[in-house]
Amino acid sequence: MINRRILLSAMSIITSISLTTGAAFAFFSDQATSSSNVFGTGTLDLSFNDTDDVETITSAFGGSAMVPGGDCVGPQTLNTYNNGTIPGNLVVATTNSGVGLSQYLRIQTLTYDGVTVPVPASTANNAYLDLADVEAAGSLPLGSIGANSGANLVMTVCLDESAPDAVQGATDDVTFTFTLNQQP
Repeated sequence: MINRRILLSAMSIITSISLTTGAAFAFFSDQATSSSNVFGTGTLDLSFNDTDDVETITSAFGGSAMVPGGDCVGPQTLNTYNNGTIPGNLVVATTNSGVGLSQYLRIQTLTYDGVTVPVPASTANNAYLDLADVEAAGSLPLGSIGANSGANLVMTVCLDESAPDAVQGATDDVTFTFTLNQQP
């Protein structure tokens, strides 16, 4: 029992000395501050011209007096440009007003930045890609555009030789809607 009391007393004395000694010493310290650390977001800014911020154009593609199996319209070129600070992926969707004609407007060539655009399977049970197929697909991925750079979309369209007499004098008013999305 005495040994235990002596041991407890010794521990108590050592603890008191440690606390008193530690409180009597001072330690130096210093701080530094880093301020004005700004975080910002990049931008995507799609236009159809690299010098002006043109976001709407009329009649980039089209043709008249087309005949089945005759000369094609094109190649016609539309320059797309990303005036933004980050790269993006460009997709296009179409809306056709001439339902009966669009399935005969065969897309002979479709390239973006010199690369053939992968196309969906035909929905009109024919062996070619037409404007109706593009609309049915919802959208076509064209490719990427770097920051402050552009690329050309080139398309040639033909009236397929299988077009019936019923499409004589018909028109198809096509709206191309381009969307530039952030790259993952």
